[in-house]
Amino acid sequence: LDKQAAVGKLSKVGFVEQASKITGQSISETEERFFEGVDFNTQLAEFVLTIRNRYKTALLSNIGADMMGGFFGQSDYAKYFDEVILSGAVGVAKPDKAIFELMRERLGVSFDEVVMIDDMQSTIDFVKTLGMQGICYKDFEQFMFELEPLLRLK
Repeated sequence: LDKQAAVGKLSKVGFVEQASKITGQSISETEERFFEGVDFNTQLAEFVLTIRNRYKTALLSNIGADMMGGFFGQSDYAKYFDEVILSGAVGVAKPDKAIFELMRERLGVSFDEVVMIDDMQSTIDFVKTLGMQGICYKDFEQFMFELEPLLRLK
């Protein structure tokens, strides 16, 4: 289901209906499980705001085009990011090179100017083959430790 939603072949409603059948939960329980009560990483969000005047930022997510509401609202996109690419909206998902090319083109940068942050090590391994820097996010302290030398933040 996740892969179908990630490339735009399954809407949020369809995802919830099918996941509900698979898990045996009600529609509302399933929607809550997957799309509500998400912990917003305030520390990371505040950091992004502090670097926006020096660096371009982007959200590149493997998620259905209509599924981001539990994570970010429309007004948050412009506040935190120069570009937002949701795989379900563009029909291609990480780790396909095409989605990284799209991000690079929209930001107007070369791959060697990009630091990709992702929670999947396989994505980080792939972007490094394209010439990007990468950090597999585990927690904020580890993230900053790895990011500071790349951006010379100190």
